[in-house]
This record gives sequence, C-alpha cells and structure tokens, in this order.
Amino acid sequence: MSNQDFQIDWLKSFVAIVDTGSLSNATMSVHRSQSAVSMQLKKLENAAGCKLLVRGSRHSELTSEGQKFLGYARRILDLHSEAQAAFHGEELVGQVKLGVPDDYAAKYLTPVLKNFAPRFGGVEIELYCEQSTSLIPRIESNDLDLVLVSRDNANRGTLLFHEPMVWVGASQF
Repeated sequence: MSNQDFQIDWLKSFVAIVDTGSLSNATMSVHRSQSAVSMQLKKLENAAGCKLLVRGSRHSELTSEGQKFLGYARRILDLHSEAQAAFHGEELVGQVKLGVPDDYAAKYLTPVLKNFAPRFGGVEIELYCEQSTSLIPRIESNDLDLVLVSRDNANRGTLLFHEPMVWVGASQF
C-alpha cells in the first residue's frame, strides 16, 4: 500500500462514479472532464494499493475492496463538509417539522437522529408520529416540512427502500 494521502477531489470523483453508475456520468457532478476523473480514480487506486472499480463500457462495478473503501470515502467527505461548514460559518439553523409513522420512528429514525443531532445542533426537529394516511395531507398542506410514509401512490414521492410484507399470527391461529 502506498503511503500517499487520499485527496478530497479523488474521493469526490470515486463517490460520484459509484453514485452515478459510470465514469462518464460522474463528470457532470464533479465538474471535470472524463480524462480528469479517470486520472483521479487511477491516483486513488494507486494510493489505496488496490483496484476499487471494475469499469465496463456503460457501467462501473465496485470490487470487494471498493465496497469497503466506499464507506470510508463517504465518511471522510461528510467530515470534510462538516469541518468546512463549521469554519466558514455555514452552520445549519432552524426548525424542521418531521412526520413519520410510529413503527418507522424507532427502527429508521433513531439512528439517523443520533448522528444528525451532534452534527447539526442548530436544527430543531419537531417530530410528529402518525399514520401515513394522516401525514400525507399534512405535507400537502405545508403543515409539515418533511415526511417519511408508506406510499399510497407509486407515482408520488421518492422511494427510499422496499419493505417485505409478512403475516404474523399466534401458533394456534
């Protein structure tokens, strides 16, 4: 493994390639030419001492090392952004009215808020736990700023994840 530092621009290009699916698509998000993004990836792989991506003609795939490295790259970039915001007076402040169903709050929201609170202490979150059917009209009327709900219509909102449906019953049932 090389003793060379991982440059922020290299990490940004790597994450952009992963997020957009290809080197050519990544050029738009990092505002660099395809050859520059390719060179940054090559330098990052040299510094890491391993191949991070397998490049295809239309799509790039993470290697097992690349998958492992991606988590570190995202954390480094998040911390870099946080440090820039802290020292450039860009601290987020304000209030967010967030609505979530009760069953989502404990499972999905707790770890997110645990990480969010120390990083964005100037943001106050007002949490509303209700059924999705109650939250949807509240976001539509601008009563809430953000909601996490089960979709009632496949054409609305942004799908975050699929959740399997299961039947639960007593063994005597």
